[in-house]
Amino acid sequence: MKFAVSIDTERYRRQVKDLIRTRLLPAQQDTVLYLAASARKRLIERAPEFLQNPVPWTLQGFAFSPAGDGDRAAALVYVMEKQAEVLRFAVFGGTRRGGDYATTPAGPLVPGRDAVLDEHGNMPRGEVSDAISRGARWVRLRPTAPLTLILPGRERGRPEVIAAIVAETQYEARFPFELIVRDAVTAGLQQAGKKFRL
Repeated sequence: MKFAVSIDTERYRRQVKDLIRTRLLPAQQDTVLYLAASARKRLIERAPEFLQNPVPWTLQGFAFSPAGDGDRAAALVYVMEKQAEVLRFAVFGGTRRGGDYATTPAGPLVPGRDAVLDEHGNMPRGEVSDAISRGARWVRLRPTAPLTLILPGRERGRPEVIAAIVAETQYEARFPFELIVRDAVTAGLQQAGKKFRL
């Protein structure tokens, strides 16, 4: 008795490609997005360790989105544009100058010794205009000193220093963004490995 076996390899290849396209790639993309969401969550949780009392606006700036094409799963974890303008100094260090985001044209506005600060250590919106409406004036205490907002002292007997505009402020890199993301992804992969015994 003679018999022959033939295998339709082309049909098999099509089925494998369909399986990859319809099942495997979507599952990979879901996994990658889950890991990216975990990284975002970890950034929010760890930010207060490196950033002094961050405001909610800063924490809401951490984001992620799909970044893969149809043939590969990928995600991008990033800082949204406005928050990135502020956080770049915490991540990379550097010099903040006039004209940078949230500065005056002459330079960054820094609180003075008598400034009213909110729970995050920042001057509340309207603090400068409120001080000016109470009689504060911008002056230079010395020819080379920064422009300083002074409110003549009535109660304390000395002028109140509300704020100053400095030419620049220096920042040291202190927020390990990439390391936090990498650690979160690694931890997520290790958990998945234990769960699925990989």
